[in-house]
Amino acid sequence: MTGPYSGQCFCGAVRIEVTGKAEAMGYCHCHSCRSSSAAPVNAFTLWKPRRVGVTAGAEHIATFIGRTRATANSAGFATDM
Repeated sequence: MTGPYSGQCFCGAVRIEVTGKAEAMGYCHCHSCRSSSAAPVNAFTLWKPRRVGVTAGAEHIATFIGRTRATANSAGFATDM
């Protein structure tokens, strides 16, 4: 898997593209991941920051003090940035 791959938040306000190979893939069932995905388990891929680009809607991304997760202000998009 070398991409490029693209994705977006639930409402489409933020779009991202990743290139190259994912560093890791997995599943998580911690409280934080279950809450953010509203599911009992969350699938994820990890990418080096230089491989991830915001192609649209960067102005909609917000970060929260004490958290490494970023989210679109009005959408259900979560990523570690």
